[in-house]
Amino acid sequence: LGTMEDMGLRRNQVAYARVVTGLGRAGRAREAAAWLFQMEEAGFKVIAPVYNWVIAACKRPPNAELAERVARRLLATQQMPNEFCVSTLRQILGPERFSALQAEIPLLHRAVAEVAQERRRHQAQREAGSPERRASPQRRKGKGKGRGPDK
Repeated sequence: LGTMEDMGLRRNQVAYARVVTGLGRAGRAREAAAWLFQMEEAGFKVIAPVYNWVIAACKRPPNAELAERVARRLLATQQMPNEFCVSTLRQILGPERFSALQAEIPLLHRAVAEVAQERRRHQAQREAGSPERRASPQRRKGKGKGRGPDK
């Protein structure tokens, strides 16, 4: 961002998001979080995927304190964490700490319930066969190996 300013360009939401995301992808959690917090302080809207990258960066080496702090900031924006974020938080925090956070923060609790419901729905679809992949009974008639009304 300093180079941008040297060129006469102003910092903006996209520039901050790219810096945070790049640091998160590189696994540099503390630096990514510092830029995220700076982005918030500068008054830019931070979207959930940017928070997700910082949380993901906290996975290796594990940094539960920072992951929880970033998760709380995400939830404070009233944005819903996605399945990736919830499962990553569960891994980083461990079951006990995650459950405590889940009980403490209704928004996270709702997200966990939605993720579980979505997983159950996907599992049921897999077990029954995807609706897109199943042919209707009318479409199946006459198709196949030697079967059909004219055979």
